[in-house]
Amino acid sequence: MVEAARWLADDDRLLLSLWWQEASGEITRADLAQALDITPGHAAVRVKRMKDQLDAHRADRPGPTARGFDNGDNRVDLRDFASPVTVEFNWSWGDGRDHWNIPGWNSAASGFTLGGVDAPTATHIVRQNAAWDNAGHGFSDDQNPAAVVISRNTAWRNGDAGFDLRSAAAQLTGDLAVGNPTPAYLTSAVRGRPTTIADFRSVDPATARGARRPDGRLPATTFRTGPDGVGANVRAPASR
Repeated sequence: MVEAARWLADDDRLLLSLWWQEASGEITRADLAQALDITPGHAAVRVKRMKDQLDAHRADRPGPTARGFDNGDNRVDLRDFASPVTVEFNWSWGDGRDHWNIPGWNSAASGFTLGGVDAPTATHIVRQNAAWDNAGHGFSDDQNPAAVVISRNTAWRNGDAGFDLRSAAAQLTGDLAVGNPTPAYLTSAVRGRPTTIADFRSVDPATARGARRPDGRLPATTFRTGPDGVGANVRAPASR
C-alpha cells in the first residue's frame, strides 16, 4: 500500500491519510468530508476512485486478479502514472452510474482509461481485461498519444464506444467489442481493429459476480466468453 501511494496525486495523498484515520476509527466519514470541504456523497466517490487507483498500481504486480464495479468514476485510471503500467485480468462494470442518489449526478466514466488531459505520456499495456455496462467507454486512451498495447480485451454493452482510441498510436490484437453504440473510435495511426461479432456462451453476469475461488482467483464463468483467441479469457490463468 505504501509503495502504491507514491503514485497518487497530492490531493489523493491527503485523502488517503484521512481515509486511514477513518479506517482506524479516529475520524468519521463526516469528518473526512468536512476536512476536504465536500459532501459525504462526494467523499464516497473520491474514496472509491482513490482505492481504484491503488488497485491499478497493484495490478502491475503478481497476485490475484481484480474486479471493480458500480464506481462513480473510472474503474482503472492511469492518468497519474508516468511509467508504463501493465493491467491484465481485471473486470470492470457499472461505473459512472449514480448508485448514491446524488442530485445532479453527471458522469461518463469508463471501465479503463489510459491517460488524461495534461497527464504523462506512457506506453501502457492492457490485456485480458473485460469492461461492460459502464456509462462511458469500455476502454479509452483519454488523450494519451503513446503507442499503447491493447490485447485480448472485451468491451460489451457500454454506454459509448467499446474502445475510444482517438489519440493513441495503439496496437490492437484479438480484442472484442460487442453491443456498444460504437464499436471503436480509431485513428489512422491505430494498428488493428476489434472484432465486432461474437456468439457469447453466456450473457448472464451472475457467475461473474460470485465469490472468488479458494486460491484467490476470480470465479469460474463462461460469461462473455467469445471465440477462441478473441477477447478476454474470463476464466483467468491458473498461475494467478
